[in-house]
Amino acid sequence: MTDLDIGAVFAAFFVAWLGPKLGPVLGIYTVILIAAIVGSGFAIARREPNSRPAAWLFAALMTVATMIVTMPATLLFVHYFTAMTAQITAPLMALLIAAVGEDWTRVFGWGWGFVRRWVGQKSGVGDQQP
Repeated sequence: MTDLDIGAVFAAFFVAWLGPKLGPVLGIYTVILIAAIVGSGFAIARREPNSRPAAWLFAALMTVATMIVTMPATLLFVHYFTAMTAQITAPLMALLIAAVGEDWTRVFGWGWGFVRRWVGQKSGVGDQQP
């Protein structure tokens, strides 16, 4: 391990505590968990004020959803952008996924509009006046 990142620090801790087989896996997932909790805190801050149990439930749901989605999204991202490593990208991806929170429909709407405008510009369809 030549890179020193936060995942490597947690992995070294877990290797010393639990052994070399579990250490690297628990290290990166600990960092993803911390980033998911921080990101869900950002999402809670944008929500309308609610009861405390509802906020805890939302944070738990966002954290679990982020833990499930982060590694596949990270591996897909790293596959296309080879300059990034999964150890660096995974915590950032977890933070981003959890911070979006309930606004995924708006994010997908913006992305779909962006793709439509880009394709329209490339094909010349958007330049024609009726």
